Formats: sequence, C-alpha cells, structure tokens
Amino acid sequence: MMQKHNVVKSVATGPGDIQTNKGNSMKRDEKAPEYLTIEIKSPSETWGMLHAIPRDFNTGSVGYFGVGKISNPENPIARYQFNFNITLIGSKSKS
Repeated sequence: MMQKHNVVKSVATGPGDIQTNKGNSMKRDEKAPEYLTIEIKSPSETWGMLHAIPRDFNTGSVGYFGVGKISNPENPIARYQFNFNITLIGSKSKS
C-alpha cells in the first residue's frame, strides 16, 4: 500500500541539512535509503512485510512512516492493523 508523504520546499545549505520554507535548518540523513522494508515476525514465523516511506512529520521531524494489515499465519481470520513512525533523532527543526 503506497502512502503519500509531505514535501517541504527546500534548498541545500550543507551536508545533512536543508533550509525549510520557514527558514529553519532540519537535520537529514544523506545516506538514508529511498524506503525501508519492515518484517513482522513471531518467534517461529514471518507474519508479513511492508515498506516504510520517507516522511516529513507535522512535528518538524523527518523519518519514515508505515501502515498495514497482517494476519496471524496460525489463525488467518485474526487480522491486525498497525502504523508506525521511525524518526531521525535530532531532525526536528529549531524554531
């Protein structure tokens, strides 16, 4: 499932930082991948996999976001819904 992510108008100011349209510098990870693959596992088997996509959070932090549904392989009628954020520590812009 593909999710939209927010885009912040920016210009490059130096390695690892961008200048936002509010004039605040935000920390970025230059070597971060385009997406992350997340695997949900029990001790005995894999329940599912999904992609976490880049996201600029409303809080001012940046990172990845994922949402999905999985079923228990032992009981397929038991479905689970989840969402999560993976936030880059120190990425929140300083106001």
